[in-house]
Amino acid sequence: MGAAIGRKQLRQVAIDDNANYFRDTQERKDIEWRDRPDAEVVIGDCRSPEWEQADSIVFSRPADWTLKHTRQGRFFSKVYRFIGTWKIDQNCLFLRWDGRDGQMDVLRADRIDIAYSNPQTKMTLRVTEPDVVPFWFTPDCVSKRFERSDESLKNFECGVCYFELWKTKAAAMRRYTRRVCEHYVHYECATHLLDEARTEHGRSEAECPVCGARFNEVKEVPDILKDPRAWFQIVDADYGGELNRAEVLNGLGTTLPIAREKLENAIENHWHEWDPDGSGTITAREFMLSGVGLKDYIIRHIKDLEAKGMGAAALADIPDLDTHPYEWFEYWDADGSGTLEQHELVRAFIRTFCVTNWGEPILRRAFDMRKLAVVVWNELGFHPLDSIDFETFLEPDGLADTFIHNQIHLNAFGSGSAGF
Repeated sequence: MGAAIGRKQLRQVAIDDNANYFRDTQERKDIEWRDRPDAEVVIGDCRSPEWEQADSIVFSRPADWTLKHTRQGRFFSKVYRFIGTWKIDQNCLFLRWDGRDGQMDVLRADRIDIAYSNPQTKMTLRVTEPDVVPFWFTPDCVSKRFERSDESLKNFECGVCYFELWKTKAAAMRRYTRRVCEHYVHYECATHLLDEARTEHGRSEAECPVCGARFNEVKEVPDILKDPRAWFQIVDADYGGELNRAEVLNGLGTTLPIAREKLENAIENHWHEWDPDGSGTITAREFMLSGVGLKDYIIRHIKDLEAKGMGAAALADIPDLDTHPYEWFEYWDADGSGTLEQHELVRAFIRTFCVTNWGEPILRRAFDMRKLAVVVWNELGFHPLDSIDFETFLEPDGLADTFIHNQIHLNAFGSGSAGF
C-alpha cells in the first residue's frame, strides 16, 4: 500500500515538473519574441468595459505557419501585461488568457476593416499595425466572405435567396434568445437553413450566410408601421437600448421597400432631429417622440423613400442566358471584374430562374437552385473562392451547359430527383 502511494506521489511530482518546465519554457519563448525588435507581429487596440483604459495587444506570428499554416500564436498586452494564446478560426479570434483559469474570449470579425467585437461582453479589438495585415492574421470571412456579400447587403437582399428582404417576412438570427450578428435573412430561408443543418448534418445550429455566426433560432422582424416598439427591440442588435445609424439603415431597409440612397440621405439630413440630445444614437424614447421622432418620420415619408422593386419590368431587363450569354454574364458581374465568383453566379441563377412572371420570388425553387449551382461549380473542379471568366463559363460541357441541363431537369422533376 505504501509503495503504491509512493509511486503515485512520484508520478504527481513528475507531472508537476513537466508542467513547470512547460511554463518556464513558454515564458522564456514569450520573453524572446517579445524582446526581438525584428519579430513579425500584429498590434491591435483592445477595449473592455472591465478595464479602466484601452490596452495595446501584440500578436506573434505563428511559429509553424510556413509548415502547417496554423493560425495560432502567442500574445501579450503592453498596459496590463496580460499574456496568452490567440487563434483564428474562420471569422472568430479566440483569446485564451494565461493565469486566469483558462478563461477565453471570443471576438467575431466585423466587416472588412479587420476589427473584432463581442456584442455580449462589449470587448473590441481593432488592428492598428501594420497597415497591410499579414495573411496569417486575416480571417477567411473578412477577406472573402464579407467582400462577396457586399452587393447583397447593399441591396438589402437575403443572404440565402438573394431577393429583397422586404418582399416577405424577414428574421433576425439568434442563439438562446440573443442575436448572433447584425444581419437579416428571410424567415423562411432561416428556418430552411436550420432544417438543413439538422436533417443533413445532424447539427442543432446553422450559420449566418453572411458572417458565419452560428444560430439555433430565428425571430421575425415586426412591421415598424404596426408595432414600432417591437421593431426597435429587434433592430437593436447589440441590446444597448439605442439605435446607431447602421442599425437604422439596415432595419428600415429590411422591412420596407426603401431606396438605399434615399434612406442614406434622409439619415444624414434628419439625424439631428431624431437624436435631439446629440448622443449619436436614438433611444427608445427619442424614437417614439410625437411629430419629430424617427417613427413618425417614416410614417409621413414612406412614399417618398420607396424604391422600385424587382418586378416584371425589372425582370425584363435581364438578358436571356440562352440567346445572349455574354450580355447575361456582364449583367451579373456586379464588380465589373470581368469574372464571376461562386456567390455572383448563385445570385445570378436564382434571380434569373426563381421568379414568377411578375417578378415575385419562388423561395423553394431558390433553395434547390442554390444547392444545384454550388454542386455544379464543385463538380467541375472549381474552388469555392475561384472566379471564372466568360470563356471558361461558356466552354462546351462547361459551367453554363451543365447548369442549363440540370436546371431543365430540376424544373421538370423538382427537388429530390437525381440531377448531376
